[in-house]
Amino acid sequence: MTWGVKGVKGYPTGAPQDACGAMLPYHGPQGDDQLYPSQTGPAPYTIQVASHHGTYLPGKAMNVTLIGNVAFKGFLLQARVTKGNTQVGTWSIPSAISAHARHVACGCHDGAVTHRNNTDKRALTFMWNAPPVGTGDVKFV
Repeated sequence: MTWGVKGVKGYPTGAPQDACGAMLPYHGPQGDDQLYPSQTGPAPYTIQVASHHGTYLPGKAMNVTLIGNVAFKGFLLQARVTKGNTQVGTWSIPSAISAHARHVACGCHDGAVTHRNNTDKRALTFMWNAPPVGTGDVKFV
């Protein structure tokens, strides 16, 4: 299992479904959206995965935490197969952080999580529900 971080400029109420594929936001005047590239500096947060020896158990849930090196406002988080961009697994948002996060329909209704507001965040822990047997290696982006 591997994980990586892509930085983005985010919408104040969360990433739109259009951002699912490239994991990049679109901003601009109404009807004239512009793609923004990934940030070039260090990511404002890290992804910590509570796994058993670096693996996941198919069909089981595990904690995935975003931890800010500094306060961060926006994020888009999903799990993908390492050999490609296919979204895998689903996400649960604990009620304790539901005021700060929401689902994005990337691949399925709860295929990704994003911010719900533009308040400062330091750490958010989600439950990732692993895919079935045969999915292969997974990365968090």
